[in-house]
Amino acid sequence: MLLALPLLLFTLVGYLAPIAFMLERSIDNSIPHGLLSRTSAALADWHGDELPGEGAFLALVSDLHDAEAAGRTALLGKHLNYDQEGFRTLLVKTVRALPLDGSGPAMTALGSVDTRWLDVQTWQVLERAARPYTLRNLLTVVDLKQLPDGDITALPEKSRIHLEILARTILVSAAVCALCALIGLPVALVLATVSDRTRNLLLILVLLPFWTPVLVRTTAWIVLLQNEGVINRLLMHFDLAESPLPLIFSRTGVLIAMTHVLLPYMIIPIYVAMKSVPENYIRASLSLGANPLVTLRRVYFPLISPGIRNGSMLVFVLALGYYITPALVGGPSDQMLSYLISFHTAQTLNWGLAAALSLLLLVSMGLLFWVLTRALGPVKFQFEAGR
Repeated sequence: MLLALPLLLFTLVGYLAPIAFMLERSIDNSIPHGLLSRTSAALADWHGDELPGEGAFLALVSDLHDAEAAGRTALLGKHLNYDQEGFRTLLVKTVRALPLDGSGPAMTALGSVDTRWLDVQTWQVLERAARPYTLRNLLTVVDLKQLPDGDITALPEKSRIHLEILARTILVSAAVCALCALIGLPVALVLATVSDRTRNLLLILVLLPFWTPVLVRTTAWIVLLQNEGVINRLLMHFDLAESPLPLIFSRTGVLIAMTHVLLPYMIIPIYVAMKSVPENYIRASLSLGANPLVTLRRVYFPLISPGIRNGSMLVFVLALGYYITPALVGGPSDQMLSYLISFHTAQTLNWGLAAALSLLLLVSMGLLFWVLTRALGPVKFQFEAGR
């Protein structure tokens, strides 16, 4: 344990802790809670069935005054807009029109600026948005939303995109896994049966993608798959196609590029499993009267099935989180969940939604991994003796 302690601490500090902090952002609501601290305290005992008292209106005026003085009104409105569209406009309008000096009845002053302040639903949204934690992002990633009265309902049809993208991510990952298995089996069989000198050369070719950056490999596929690329020119030169095939910025391009990148993860486990099969088992099966097909189905395939299972699960899990290849080679309808996470992190700066999407991907991956291990058995990594 003492020898393993540095590695455990490194894993905790460098891997688990950042993931935990990131996922905590999916329910974190500290910015609006901090900017509406007085309002949150004033609404703590509010039941939500009628307008709150004058104290809540005074607390909101004070919070808006402090937010405006700190230059954070726009930031507060941005977060409130996540709960109800138009809230940012309402805040900006209120701050500009209302003399935030605390004079006069706050309820009358806010109502004169905009009648929405005299609507119970507005205060229901405000009360929920001022809490320190929120379920808004977690509901959004499963295409749900919370109404002002607290009921949960489905998002409008045009906004239901997250579960569709999750299904697309799983479908593309499964297709890549199947393609890698179809290509990896014969390649691994060749590696397991050729001479040592030839095997070493072929292993270098198989492992070559590991030594090339992902961005370089993906860019190379863009050159090959484009309409005027090498592949389309060859197809048209040999009259196999009358016009350029849509290989780039399509699902076909995504599958080709991802299969090329992830293929070594399928070949190596299958190759190791094939090398571990004793040749005496095959000879014994044939000598006892089994034909080659029966030997393949009942003797050889069960012995190499752990390698196929291990390679398939590795490829599938890695494909679920792929981002660069689909983003560069695929079209708008081919983007996966990881692209959406990057989009909200870098473009919209909605870290809460990005964290919720990360949690959705993590949970989905865990559930799929659990189902696969229950159906196929646990992953066991095999290594050839002496290698």
